[in-house]
Order: sequence, then structure tokens, then C-alpha cells
Amino acid sequence: MGGRKEDLGRGLFRQGIFDIRDSFICLILDRDSTTKVTTLNRVNSCRTIVFMGNGTGLMAYGRGRGISHKVALQRAVFNCKRNIIAIPIDPSLPVPEELYAHFQDYKVTLRPSTSFNPWGHPAFATMLSVAGIFDCGFKTVHTGKNHYNVVNSLFKVATKNRTPQ
Repeated sequence: MGGRKEDLGRGLFRQGIFDIRDSFICLILDRDSTTKVTTLNRVNSCRTIVFMGNGTGLMAYGRGRGISHKVALQRAVFNCKRNIIAIPIDPSLPVPEELYAHFQDYKVTLRPSTSFNPWGHPAFATMLSVAGIFDCGFKTVHTGKNHYNVVNSLFKVATKNRTPQ
């Protein structure tokens, strides 16, 4: 492996497990800028959160921070490539039982259904479909619109999913 950051994780690509350049859909969930005021000057920084999925059970998210939005996006995508997980999905029944998870003040319930019901949080519905979890309904309860809590609660509930054996 070389010294460049892009070379990190190339072993998975060479083994033929998956190719991240093929069919991953990338969603930019949030990007904003912050300013830290010190006695000498103001320090501006930008941050971005990215979610990726291929529709067949691989999903990832990454957070990036930098001095510009371009740098923050590059770091978020790099962190997203390092954070890929596989969730077990049965094509006939993606969610066999009701699943519940929460992260801070964001609570999520996934329930089995005969069709996909995206009524509710639009970002959560998009992330579910990009991750490959169809034919389910969901309920979200939250007090604020924090995309970091949305992503973390989705990862918690998706990793609880089991396929019927």
C-alpha cells in the first residue's frame, strides 16, 4: 500500500468483493459552515455529511470537515469509503420483524409491509431505498432536524435486521 489516502482500502477492491465506482448512489445530507471566534481572528470551517448505498445491502456514511466545502466533501467521501457495512437482506422479505432503535432524541421503528411506504421523513425514506431496504414501513419520532442523528439511528436499526433462516 502506498502512502496516499486513496490507497487505503484497495485490498477489498482487488479481492473482488465490491467495486465502489460501479453502482453506489451518493447523497449529500447536510453541509454547513461554522465560525470559531478567537481573540486574534475568526476561524471558518465547513462540514459535510454523506450517505452512500448500492441498493443491495451495502451502505456507508462519512463526515468531513475542511476549510472549504470542496475539501469537506472530499474528506466525507473518503470517510464514507472506509465505513462501508453490509446488512443482511432477504429479497422476498427485507424486514422480517419489527425493529426499533434510537440515537439521542431520534427514535425509529421499522415494520414489515407488503409495499414500501415512504410516508414520513423524506431523507430517511431515501436512505432506506438507497440502502436496499424495500417493502417496509417506518415511523420516526424526533424533536429536531439533525441529520447526524438520522444516519446513526438508521445504522443502528439496519444492523439489527436478520434474515429468516
